[in-house]
Amino acid sequence: MLFDRLCEYYGPADAETEKYVTKCQEGMSEDTQVEVFDKIIRSRQRRFGFPDIAFLSSILQAKGATTTGKKYYWSVCNDCGLEFDYSFYTCPKCYKDRDHRSSGYFVRTSDTFNKNVYRWNLPVFSKGNENEKICVECENKEKGFCFHFGDHNYQCDRQTFEYCQCKSCCIKYKKMARAMEERTEGCAKK
Repeated sequence: MLFDRLCEYYGPADAETEKYVTKCQEGMSEDTQVEVFDKIIRSRQRRFGFPDIAFLSSILQAKGATTTGKKYYWSVCNDCGLEFDYSFYTCPKCYKDRDHRSSGYFVRTSDTFNKNVYRWNLPVFSKGNENEKICVECENKEKGFCFHFGDHNYQCDRQTFEYCQCKSCCIKYKKMARAMEERTEGCAKK
């Protein structure tokens, strides 16, 4: 019921989000699902599209929803304590503030998604060429993560695209991904 009502309000969701919400709603009463739905629509405007898992988990976990059985993991800097995506090879804060030096990190795991972890679309810290944009230097880096970044098979809804801070980079990476797929298909046909 909860997932269906969210789809009616926000529009369609990706498969991973659908799986997460339907798993969480299994242990909820109808009254709790109505309460959660009301809280979600009060907290997130329709124009931003279907909420992501990070946003939903903060509300669903507060209501005691069951987890998906997944393990989430991320890194924590030994020096500054910043929690950052495991795909980064070093702490992004220390990279920027301490001249690329960090004494290392440890890994933290959880059953719930931590939305406070620093994540970016491009986990690289150095440019390939001087014209290239990278997230570590971008003014929009605080909001710089999307599960569909650079996926040429995914089409954002119009409102999401209009408000996206990363759309220029995303378009560039979609074109690169499409060209790479076409080259790969061409090689496979030979």
